Amino acid sequence: MFLYRSVHSSHIFLAIVTIGLLSQDCNNSRNSVRMEYEKLKNQKIVSPDSVSIVYSDNWTYNKKEQHICKIVSYLNGECGDCILSLVEWESFFMNNKSIFEDVGLYLYIYARDYTYLESLIVDLNIDLPLIYDLHNEFRTLNDIPEDSRFQTFLLDSMNNVLCIGNPTASNELKLVYLDKIRTQIKKMDNPD
Repeated sequence: MFLYRSVHSSHIFLAIVTIGLLSQDCNNSRNSVRMEYEKLKNQKIVSPDSVSIVYSDNWTYNKKEQHICKIVSYLNGECGDCILSLVEWESFFMNNKSIFEDVGLYLYIYARDYTYLESLIVDLNIDLPLIYDLHNEFRTLNDIPEDSRFQTFLLDSMNNVLCIGNPTASNELKLVYLDKIRTQIKKMDNPD
């Protein structure tokens, strides 16, 4: 009986220690997310010079063009789900076209080989302005992390971060983006 109790007790102790470590890991994960967010929200996003712009019929691109605000996103051109997300981006912009007249869209895509990417874009009939970041400079210049939650930004006209996260991935975030864009438009219309 004594052996059973000590084994049983050691299992309970092990379970308690494991739960403690797991909850500590959860807290560490939350802290690392919070730290990443704090780092990114306090920086200006920089556009690289050596990119290749792929124009669509309905969009134009001018790096120096002033927008009330802009949405900037980094996409991994070798990730099928990332490329499929372009359909969501197109839907987001088309469904909110009136609000996006003064909003720039900058989708930086890096791939080692753009052949597959281009065939997918044609197959999906994507009509968005795409920026091929041939040397992955956007990610490097802005210290963009691997975590896709931190690869999309809403910026003001001075490239300060207003919001972080992909608005096509969450309805709540989409509403936050639209609200912040409306706020920026009102600021420009009423500079008081």
